[in-house]
Amino acid sequence: MDKVYKKLISKVDPKHIIFIGISAGGGFALGFAQKLKYDGLPQPAQIILDSPWLDITCNNSEMRDLEKYDTVLDVDLLKIAGKYYTKGGDTDSYMVCPVNGPIENLGKISVFVGTYDILWADVKKLKSRCDEKGVAINLYVYPLDVSEFT
Repeated sequence: MDKVYKKLISKVDPKHIIFIGISAGGGFALGFAQKLKYDGLPQPAQIILDSPWLDITCNNSEMRDLEKYDTVLDVDLLKIAGKYYTKGGDTDSYMVCPVNGPIENLGKISVFVGTYDILWADVKKLKSRCDEKGVAINLYVYPLDVSEFT
């Protein structure tokens, strides 16, 4: 991705670049923007995340509470996938846990998520970190009526 991005910004002004990622791709998009910051490269204009997987460890206890409503994702299976992805290696890096990485001076961040999604737990953590650091974030939350499940 480094080579591709460097070639891209040699031809396109970064103000015309948008990173968009869904689920694991959302985590990748935010992690890559954080890497660009560390490398001193220009940020994309926007980082748009749809239900992003922001912490590969899935250690946020709120995920278990949300799991009964999420009809797609499973915490234990995500943990297994995360171990395979990192090959049992570092799970503290912002590259696989961008929720813990630097959030200042990145492109404009927008996140779309539903309250039925287990990944909502870490989106709330990201929002809280942004608020603490004074970083603007556009958060679009789509609530679920949990009475549908009771």
